[in-house]
Amino acid sequence: MYIVHIASEFAPLVKVGGLGDVVHGLAKEQALMGHDVELILPKYDIIQYQNIKNLTLEMSDLWSFEDSSRYHNAVFCGIVDNIKVHLIEAHHNHYYFNRGKVYGAPDDIERFLYFCRAVSEFLHLQKRKPDIIHIHDWPTAPIAPIIKHIYKDLGFSYGSIILTIHNIEHQGKCSPANLSRIGLRGEDFRTEERLADPKDPSILNLLKGGIVYSDAFATVSPTYAKEIMTPSSGFGLDGAVRRFEDKFSGILNGIELDCWNPASDKSLFFPYPTNATYIETILRSKEANKEALFNKLEMQPTKGPLIACISRLVKQKGPKFIIHAIDYVLKQNAAFILLGSSIDHEFENDFKELTSRYKNHPHFFAKLSFDEEFSHSLYAAADAIFMPSLFEPCGLTQMIAMRYGTVPIVHKTGGLTDTVTDIDNPKIPLILRNGFTFENPDPTSVERVLKRAISCYLTEKKRWRQLVQTGLAIDFSWKKSALSYESVYLETLKKKPDFKVA
Repeated sequence: MYIVHIASEFAPLVKVGGLGDVVHGLAKEQALMGHDVELILPKYDIIQYQNIKNLTLEMSDLWSFEDSSRYHNAVFCGIVDNIKVHLIEAHHNHYYFNRGKVYGAPDDIERFLYFCRAVSEFLHLQKRKPDIIHIHDWPTAPIAPIIKHIYKDLGFSYGSIILTIHNIEHQGKCSPANLSRIGLRGEDFRTEERLADPKDPSILNLLKGGIVYSDAFATVSPTYAKEIMTPSSGFGLDGAVRRFEDKFSGILNGIELDCWNPASDKSLFFPYPTNATYIETILRSKEANKEALFNKLEMQPTKGPLIACISRLVKQKGPKFIIHAIDYVLKQNAAFILLGSSIDHEFENDFKELTSRYKNHPHFFAKLSFDEEFSHSLYAAADAIFMPSLFEPCGLTQMIAMRYGTVPIVHKTGGLTDTVTDIDNPKIPLILRNGFTFENPDPTSVERVLKRAISCYLTEKKRWRQLVQTGLAIDFSWKKSALSYESVYLETLKKKPDFKVA
């Protein structure tokens, strides 16, 4: 199949969070399966050009539209992991993608609507017929109504449009005038059947438009798929998801095993195998990595485990519970290392106070900016990873942790439910239990789960060893996910007998 992914992030080139990793991992696996895979991305000024090969000018005159004006764009093309990547350079007088960042500008809606219209024009001019146009989250969701209301009438031929919702909290709400600026009469879409926001019908919801106009849509774990069909987790779009449930599925993300491989990871002090049969070597190597990291950070060893947290410090990730966990763990003669980033303004003072309180503490270290290399060494050194997310569509951190023999301690929600089984769950065979979970996001539950984990580490070495082995044995590769998406693709194409698959 000829598959075109359109996204706002792509990990080797530009990444803010898990979206970039997921788009890259899925596209890379699909290319390995023999599909013809391409990706279209804005040409941000922060693109990591060293990660793209053979970058050349592909199209010098791509014109797009905003209000009553035509705007010039150029398209560059290169190769990343056998994926042809198209970068759309917007020659717009507002410098839409030269902001030094991907999101967070006051005109994000205008920026990504412009990109969606330019992409649609580019696909039309290419004269190729994609079997699948795969869009991701609200920044590219408008491509579905743009193609079906403008470019289909202009003769653009394609198979199916698929949307993946990576986080339903972010929806792209805007005025009808915003849609009118790129050639769709916004007021025509301000209806319940189209893009009208369920909470405020006077505005439009771009993610809802992707749900309505896609041929199929998915989210990133089976449990999260169930959750977002409820008012408590759907952020207002639960009704739209239920309405189109017949074309909806939950497909668990994977991780890139080549990238996350302690046997070949150059960031580690002491590499080690991933095969669970070498458990003694793995445990010894993890201890050596922990000792080396402690020395590097000038921390003192403890009898208890080293618990790590690698997280954006935003409301979704439960920052208040991260702070509470740090206080509790340090009182238990265990160690805690926090690698945090993207701190919400609401929590800035809390983390400033935390780092001041534990300044020079022998069993605590915090780095409040993301560091890719440090994250790798921390996964290898830590005994456990802590994830108190209030909600978690999928979560990659717990999968990566288990790949490194690190035991997950998680709030039972979304993809964490699908990937972590509590050590004391009697309904699951012992050999399949791989971590510690807690049901209620509150301080008491956090303390209880940490107490169980620390106690197990100190007094039940065989059980802890079994948790590590079980986690190592799980296949979190992209193969299963890519096959599931392939099934979704084929199912939608079956409904289009006039379209011939490439």
